[in-house]
Amino acid sequence: MKVPVRDLSGTSLGLELALSIVLPCAAGHWADERWRTGPWLTVLGVVLGLVAGLRLLLRFAAAGSEAGDKPDKPHEPHKPDDRGAP
Repeated sequence: MKVPVRDLSGTSLGLELALSIVLPCAAGHWADERWRTGPWLTVLGVVLGLVAGLRLLLRFAAAGSEAGDKPDKPHEPHKPDDRGAP
């Protein structure tokens, strides 16, 4: 069974948002443990993750508003040209 892409957009957004925040935070924590720099690299990871998450949300909202700007037009049947008809 094939799931339409538009149905996965909310799930995809949630997963990407969570990963964009958690991965930099985890990387900062790992670097802090490795180099004993205190919480500074974890804080940097959190800030970078939040910026990445905000950027992702803004891109998602912009794509949604662009899709909403163009309503579907009903298809009009082709009308024959009356020019030249007797």
